[in-house]
Amino acid sequence: MISTSRHSGGVRLRPLLGTAARAIALTLAVSVIVFGVTALLPGDAVSLRAAGRMSPEQLSMLRSAAGLDEPLPVRYLAWLTNAVGGDLGTSTSTGRSVASMLRNRLPVSMGIVSLALVVIIPLMGMLAVLASHGGGRRSAGSAATTAIAALPQVVVAALVAAILSGRAGLVPPVSLIPAGRSPLAHLDLLVLPALTLALPASAYAAMMLRGPLVDATETPYIVDARMRGIGRAHIAASYVLPVVAAPVVRVMSFVLAGLICGTALVENIFGLSGLGELFVTSIATRDVSVVQAISLLAALVVVVGMAVADLVAACIGRKDPR
Repeated sequence: MISTSRHSGGVRLRPLLGTAARAIALTLAVSVIVFGVTALLPGDAVSLRAAGRMSPEQLSMLRSAAGLDEPLPVRYLAWLTNAVGGDLGTSTSTGRSVASMLRNRLPVSMGIVSLALVVIIPLMGMLAVLASHGGGRRSAGSAATTAIAALPQVVVAALVAAILSGRAGLVPPVSLIPAGRSPLAHLDLLVLPALTLALPASAYAAMMLRGPLVDATETPYIVDARMRGIGRAHIAASYVLPVVAAPVVRVMSFVLAGLICGTALVENIFGLSGLGELFVTSIATRDVSVVQAISLLAALVVVVGMAVADLVAACIGRKDPR
């Protein structure tokens, strides 16, 4: 009995340990890519601030103080070690802690993303069901969903602003949140940015879920359940949901990371000061520490989401719902 219990415990732990190992390896690979890509940006914040007003000796001293004269592998190891310890570095443009800059901007971006998710989750489900009609054949619903997913965010922003603000007058056209006020106190100012993110993201997620949903509904035991007259709601909750749970979590991790990256555009369009606007500004000023922190944050959302999806697949998705 004891050995069996230990063996079963080991079996239960094996997916968890494997998922954790994959997540750590993927995080390290992502950190290398993020650091390498940002290192390829032409110029640096010190050179831009100098703008020809400093002598080469002064410029060299400032670069040395910022650690920019160190070899790339040394800089990467120092950055990774500090990031693991919670130190995201110091902004070379403002001299402030990167962590404090992110904390100040996070509420605006999270307000937009949270409101977008409220729209995405039900709309994604409806569009996925619509797109999956017809099985393996491409239906009109699938074509319409693809067209929505292909719309550029700039076009979506113009459409929702023209309809909801220009024609209906329901929300302000520009989302200027008063200084020091919480974005949650001005949800009407976040409606246009949230919808700009949510509409194409919902369609994109629905198209990614179309295949798993079609495969699930065409499995023999689900076809048999329909033939036996079991209700659609019961089939969806007890048969289809366990099969598509892992793909849904995986798709939502990509969607969430895309929403974080998408704030870079919508915040600039609608005049908001969040992570996206900070990201664009930091690229322009070559504030590498800020760019690295925001890029790593978006990448970690995907890594964590994929790890959760693997655990869901191990605990739920692989069980036989019959």
